[in-house]
Amino acid sequence: MNGDQPAKTGASGTVTFLLTDIEGSTRLLQDLGDRYVDLLADHNRILRDVFSRFGGRESGNEGDSLFFIFPSARSAVAAALEGQDRLAAQAWPAGAEVKVRMGLHTGEILSEEHGGVGIDLHRAARIGAAAHGGQVVMSQTTRELVGSDLPPEATLVELGSFQLKDLAHPQRLYQAVMPWMRTEFPPLRNVQTTPDNLPRVGSRFVGRERELELAVAVLSSMRLVTITG
Repeated sequence: MNGDQPAKTGASGTVTFLLTDIEGSTRLLQDLGDRYVDLLADHNRILRDVFSRFGGRESGNEGDSLFFIFPSARSAVAAALEGQDRLAAQAWPAGAEVKVRMGLHTGEILSEEHGGVGIDLHRAARIGAAAHGGQVVMSQTTRELVGSDLPPEATLVELGSFQLKDLAHPQRLYQAVMPWMRTEFPPLRNVQTTPDNLPRVGSRFVGRERELELAVAVLSSMRLVTITG
């Protein structure tokens, strides 16, 4: 992360990462021209104000993305929900609609001196990238730590397990919602949603159905069968 380069604290340990990003920012820039500068400034001001009040520390920013670190999962979730509330209430120029996706994950920070490096930061970034504008998505780790200690009226919805880009294992994800928030979104962006024309095969044998039938038949009368290919 770069940009304004806020001061680093040098903290390490278990924290909750919150990454945000404006959906369709390029289109907004094209539509608004010079007025986009004021829109982005208001977006940054609103989220920085909300996140700092919940104990978040800004650890980086780039373009229309912000990266904050929170001391607890609950504070991060509460900050994300209030941030969405404030963004929805803002009067944007030319009636523009600003939709911000937010991703959260709780894990270990190796060194904030170097921008919060560590696999858990990358996991949070992938979760945020999979979300849609207006959506607050979190990992199972964050969800378990939050438990039932949610802001009033907030609920959590299980979205399922997703294989996100560059991550070795599927991630079980959850969505945080308030009564006023949109709840229906397109499927999360993940590597398994890319369409193709290949059949989903449940075994390593492809196009060898006849040979498999023959092998099974031979095994019924032979103790040992050798298959070469």
